[in-house]
Order: sequence, then structure tokens, then C-alpha cells
Amino acid sequence: MVTLTNPINAQNIVDRFADYVVATANANIIWSSSALPFPEADSADFAAAAGKAISVSGPVFTNQNSGIITKATIYNTLIDQTVRYTSIRKIRARLTISTGAGNITRAANTGFDDTQVAHMSGTGFEGAVSSVPALGTQIDSSDLETFFTNLQTKYNTNRDDTQNYSKSVCHSSCHSSCHSSRGRR
Repeated sequence: MVTLTNPINAQNIVDRFADYVVATANANIIWSSSALPFPEADSADFAAAAGKAISVSGPVFTNQNSGIITKATIYNTLIDQTVRYTSIRKIRARLTISTGAGNITRAANTGFDDTQVAHMSGTGFEGAVSSVPALGTQIDSSDLETFFTNLQTKYNTNRDDTQNYSKSVCHSSCHSSCHSSRGRR
């Protein structure tokens, strides 16, 4: 775990953000593009099993002209970055199979229903990160530690807010069961 310095510096903020939000978000991902909840799930709906790489660097926090780090830049950048990670969250994945006609692998009206942490692709599963208290007037390491704790709490609240991912199929082996049997007629 990285310790914040006084006075703060840009890279130190990035490293601490990685400890608080990035490490929390990328932990314990069960479903991803390489580990789908069920075979009928679309891998394009899921993202990498390793989670998200950090996409912010130290220079983002400094004013190009003065090199000064402002509290508004820290606050807005880290809120935006935390939102990016909210696509790693609990997902209730459900597969509904409506008929068993020609189905040799699954019975009618069965399917899949489970909840796990998943890394979803795109922004459709991202949540809002709001009501995070503002940074103090004089930003120091203690103020930032409190801010990072608040970000992690907001992220965890989003992560635990289960979203639904559902697919319905007529049966699990549509193409091979229906279309292959037609050739035998």
C-alpha cells in the first residue's frame, strides 16, 4: 500500500488511487469475456478477466502552465475514474430456455440463474458516483486519505448493487438440433 506524501504529488495520487479503487475493483472477478456465466452469453457483453487497467497518470493532475495540482482537478478526475470501474460489479445472469423440442442438452423451462462479480463491457452497466464530500481548502495527505476512503465506499456500494443480464433461447442447441434434423428427413 502506497503512503501519501505531504506535500502531495501527482504520481503519489495515482498510486494511491490504484491501491484504493483499482485493486478493490479488479479483485474477485468471476465472469468475463473469457469466463462467461453460460455458453449462450455474448462474450462482447463482457470485458477482460484481469479487470480494468488504470487510465490516469500523474500529469493529468497538474496544470500545464503552472504545474499546480488543484483540488477540483483531483476531485473531478478521480470521480470520473471511479465511475469507469463500476462496470465491474455483481451481475445476476439469467438464461431462460422456453422449449425442449429437439434439445438434447437441456430440458424445457430450465436455464441458469446465478449472481457473481462480472466485468461488463461498455458503459451500460456503469453506475453513478455521487455525493462524495468535497476536498478541504488546503489539501493534505489526511484529506486525501479520507477522500480515497469515500471513493472506495461509493465504488463498493455500486459493486454490490446487482444488475441483471438476461438471455432467452428456444433451447440451448438451436442450430444443431433443429437444422441438422431437417437434413435427415
